[in-house]
Amino acid sequence: MSKKKRTILIIAIAVVIIIAAGAFGYAKYDEAHPVRFNSMGSKGEDLYLEIISASLKNNLKGEGAEKFKEYAQKNEEIYTEYYDKVKNGEYVKPTNIHASIEVKDGQTIFTYYGTATLASGETIQYNRQFTIDYVFTRDIPEVFKVPEK
Repeated sequence: MSKKKRTILIIAIAVVIIIAAGAFGYAKYDEAHPVRFNSMGSKGEDLYLEIISASLKNNLKGEGAEKFKEYAQKNEEIYTEYYDKVKNGEYVKPTNIHASIEVKDGQTIFTYYGTATLASGETIQYNRQFTIDYVFTRDIPEVFKVPEK
């Protein structure tokens, strides 16, 4: 085999190994981060309401699945409570509510914070929080990072 062909063969083998290692690494990363958090909500004139949304990249099993159901239920309770108060006229514009996610001591802490306006015109602090004894992912999107105090 000529030196040129041997060099091409070695480069081809190296490329295949690098691609395989990258694919394996990504698969391990994807497996370790099965939940992806997204920001959704309402933005408009005198209205900012951020809602934490989560999507599964693959099936969670066992404790992870139970904890995901717990997260979904508690999260829904918070935004349903807010929308019910808007519907019945207790909350009016302006609204400025943000969300944060923090992973700490084997728990994931979800917080909604900011201000809401009562029908009387009074602006109140809005702060709702719940904790799940499970770490879904450590890959928290920037939009949900806990602000520096």
